[in-house]
Amino acid sequence: MLENSEALATIQGVFETQPEEPLKQFADSIFDVDTLEQLGPYHRSSHFEAVTDETVAWVKQLKIVESTPESDAEIRAWASMNAYAHDGEPHKLCVSGKIYGVLFLMDDLLGNDAQINGLNQKEQQFLGQMLLSLKGTLKLVIQGQDPRGITFELPAASSAELTPFYRKAQVLFHEAWEVLQLVRTETDQQYTIEFSFLLASHLSEALKQQDEGILATIASAPLDQVIEQYLRLRRKVSGMQLGRKVTEYTAGSQLGVRALREKSAGNSNVQNFVQLLSNLEQCVDDFGGLGNDGLSARKEVLRDGTIFNYLPIVMLGLAQEQAPGTILFDQLYSAAILSLQKRLLQLTQNFSHMLTGDETQSSIFQLLDQLDETMLTPAGSELSAAEIKKQVRSYILGLQQYFLATYYWEIDAEGGKNRYQSTSDTSTAVIK
Repeated sequence: MLENSEALATIQGVFETQPEEPLKQFADSIFDVDTLEQLGPYHRSSHFEAVTDETVAWVKQLKIVESTPESDAEIRAWASMNAYAHDGEPHKLCVSGKIYGVLFLMDDLLGNDAQINGLNQKEQQFLGQMLLSLKGTLKLVIQGQDPRGITFELPAASSAELTPFYRKAQVLFHEAWEVLQLVRTETDQQYTIEFSFLLASHLSEALKQQDEGILATIASAPLDQVIEQYLRLRRKVSGMQLGRKVTEYTAGSQLGVRALREKSAGNSNVQNFVQLLSNLEQCVDDFGGLGNDGLSARKEVLRDGTIFNYLPIVMLGLAQEQAPGTILFDQLYSAAILSLQKRLLQLTQNFSHMLTGDETQSSIFQLLDQLDETMLTPAGSELSAAEIKKQVRSYILGLQQYFLATYYWEIDAEGGKNRYQSTSDTSTAVIK
């Protein structure tokens, strides 16, 4: 089978032979735009400018990213995603902007294979120790401790060892902990536990060490099985699950969604609705992850030196079936794009069907209205059945905006265009 270096060289060869299309033109070729428009009209947050400006200012005051015209544009690009994906009170959007800021900066730090490989041995050791320290402290939160009462310790270093990389990474990891404390202040203990669990899972996968496992599977498994394995891993890496958790917060629905799940025990109608809601959530996760894969594949392969992406995985599976020296790059690229188109089309249609229903199946909103309120009636001081339904409806509408933002943010001049269009080195990674 192909080794990692051979695999990367093969995929880089594929992308180097393909002309780079304008981003919207490429996006319109892989997304089912007609169905997306039917799910609209889509509107980004009415607080877009103010919230995005505040997020950008917060990132810049951290002084993690070297300020250049390219990096400033990219910071604004991913800062704007927050107000594309969510709406709600400006204060909540500013909090979610910090969450996204930490996630993007972490991803740029941990997800750029070329830059990670360029660290010296001591820097790589520090990075591993910092990750272990953060995950270990997150474990305490998951076990029920309040993050506001925990001191987050980073590995010590002598002044000679404090390289620019280490200093910037140290600021980022401390800021991640500050944001988690902010989450606890804004929400309750259970929400913070759930958020911390997702963050720990995301960090555990972020270095993408699973590349070896996927490559090994390609040698013996059918391509569809390889793709399914990739998708399971992609859900953890993409941060989409964390984004859904943010949606609960910005929509003011975390208590209602939790109450609904708790009321599903022993009630088949509520159980069926909760399963449908879970299906809708997974659709959002896969659509966002794969949509990002398609639009970022070229940049990730040529700039970041990583093959952990749907398009390269499909290409590698197909290349493995060909004899050495006979690989046709155009065929690999076209087949991978077609596979991605089919996946995104299926996800879009499934999401639309669940959201709007048809003559044979009620929409998720109709099914929510039909839930027997006596089965949702809580005891004590919990939410009323009507409030549970109201918050769940708000959450579903939030998921709809989150789903649509995958496309509309990617093609906007202030969004994905600044992050994914060029293969030049405009990364906001902390390593410079």
